[in-house]
Amino acid sequence: MDYQIIERLLNAEDIERVKEIMNRDDLPWQGGGLSVYEDGKRLNDEKVAHFKVNKQLDPEADDDAQSEIGSMIFQATDKCFDWNNFVCPNESRPPLITRTEEGGFYRVHHDASNVGHFSTTVFLNEPYEYDGGELCLDLNGDIKLIKMPAGSCVTYRTGIPHCVNPVTCGHRDVAVFWTSTWFPDPHEWRIYRGIRRAIHFLPNKTEHLSLDESRDDPCFILLTVMHDMERKTFVRGRNDNS
Repeated sequence: MDYQIIERLLNAEDIERVKEIMNRDDLPWQGGGLSVYEDGKRLNDEKVAHFKVNKQLDPEADDDAQSEIGSMIFQATDKCFDWNNFVCPNESRPPLITRTEEGGFYRVHHDASNVGHFSTTVFLNEPYEYDGGELCLDLNGDIKLIKMPAGSCVTYRTGIPHCVNPVTCGHRDVAVFWTSTWFPDPHEWRIYRGIRRAIHFLPNKTEHLSLDESRDDPCFILLTVMHDMERKTFVRGRNDNS
């Protein structure tokens, strides 16, 4: 599967705090061109208005809103088995906080190939607070429209074509971030995910009194295989950077 939906990634307390932050009158909103570059330079809103109309928080602004929301999101993903098992994360970029108001949209596009292997959209306000604004994913020829409760998220492979339908009433708030995986090879990714999932459902002995005992524990055997895959990946990564 090329995407994963997580219902209520953020808990009720986190969602309430996010709403307090997003309702601030002094947030440092900038135009959507803030994250679009050409020849290493940001484009202005007029140049991107034909394919993107939204607002986003300026990551360089002296404001703690993004860091607080980002911390809540990453604390939640760290604890979420389903998200971790789907992505097998190595490193995530700081989230981009965006607001799409009435008349705003994001035309069909691919995320930049150098941002990571997986894209995650975390919905920050409720579906009834705006009309339209669905995230549309082109999944092997099938178009999937996604619009979820606040605190929920969808993660998908970064190369998937997608767009955001026009918002016809209200406004749509989301956080978007990109993650690189330890296993960009899709076959290794599936194998590793399967091993982790099997371990998750097996009875797990926390201690073994002897090596003989550990050899007969299916969970310990799978952990050994999983660690071997991780070590292979770490060694390959060091060789690639040498």
